[in-house]
Amino acid sequence: MFKFFTLSFFLLSYLFDGGDTLNCTSNVVDNSGVVGAKAASVMKTDGTIYATYFDFTSGDQKTWFVNCQDEDCITNTKTNLNSPPGVLEAGNSLGIKSDGYAIIASQVRFASRFNRLQVTECHDADCSSNTKTPIGSLYGGSYISLAMRSDNTAVLTNYNIVFGKTLDIVSCLNTACSLNDEVTVDSTIETGRHAALRLDSNGNPVIVYRGPGANNLRYAVCGNSDCTSGNIIKTIPGTANLGDYNSFFLDNNNVATITTYDFSLYEFVVVFCANSLCTSATTTSVGGPFSGQFTSVVSDSTNSGQAAATYVNLYEDKLNIAQCDSSDCTNNTISIVDNSTFSGSFNTLHQSPVTDNFVVSYHIQEEDNESFNVAVCS
Repeated sequence: MFKFFTLSFFLLSYLFDGGDTLNCTSNVVDNSGVVGAKAASVMKTDGTIYATYFDFTSGDQKTWFVNCQDEDCITNTKTNLNSPPGVLEAGNSLGIKSDGYAIIASQVRFASRFNRLQVTECHDADCSSNTKTPIGSLYGGSYISLAMRSDNTAVLTNYNIVFGKTLDIVSCLNTACSLNDEVTVDSTIETGRHAALRLDSNGNPVIVYRGPGANNLRYAVCGNSDCTSGNIIKTIPGTANLGDYNSFFLDNNNVATITTYDFSLYEFVVVFCANSLCTSATTTSVGGPFSGQFTSVVSDSTNSGQAAATYVNLYEDKLNIAQCDSSDCTNNTISIVDNSTFSGSFNTLHQSPVTDNFVVSYHIQEEDNESFNVAVCS
């Protein structure tokens, strides 16, 4: 399941004027069966990560929580987050509280095939003790992106695939999210897919997401911390057919750099907003045609805050990382993170605050050889 399509026709090579390529080393955290799908991770202050991923082995469905004790996750502790029988959790987005323990936003899938959003608060580093809170109506919990506020409460996106099909924001009022408010930020039908959420310098949510149908990339800036008033929504100019696999970061002026996928041309695209509302923007295609699914971007602290992003090269079915060497990323350096076939789905890119190395968690989905991996690039 979750297969890329492989392109079998000839493709001309692309040349890039960039710096030295990265040296990446991958560690297999788990290859015990049909594992690694729906992976997500968050980086701790010591440069190690927490992660979650699916295990479909022999139909014994479970979700694993991984507490990595070193940068490449060679030393780790795994905890089975299994819900009662017939329930499966997809750990789609994670955050960290000030006590160092994780918050996990998931889509719970019941045996009856109903879906629902759930927040899990971990009470220890291994999440062996936790509190689970279901949120909202049935069929919710798609396209989740979570951010943590300074008071240890989470704010997250919620998309209901049956009712509404709109961009909703859930604002947790306590750490377990047992008290919460949900508001619709963009009421246009079929908006909110592939949502990515960050907090600006005022603590207000900023969301990048796909517009309706095959339309373009949308940008929402909330007017307050729970998005109940003053929200500003823009369709980013020049982004027709963009909007899948979104990721972004904000600079010190709350101006976004976005990575996304052109689902018409099959290209990985970097979008540079000109201002904090993204009323205008420039776009650059990176990596050549047939690349760009599963993007994740960070601000490179070793390169004046330029973008560095992971993505899947669809032609070779490999996980790459692109480092922008110019402000518009027309000059860039591309390195291969993992040469394995079908590597890189559900990837999350981090940069260690300790070593400045790039750390990537991801899924390898080659048939009969699936795994959850963590790579370190330096």
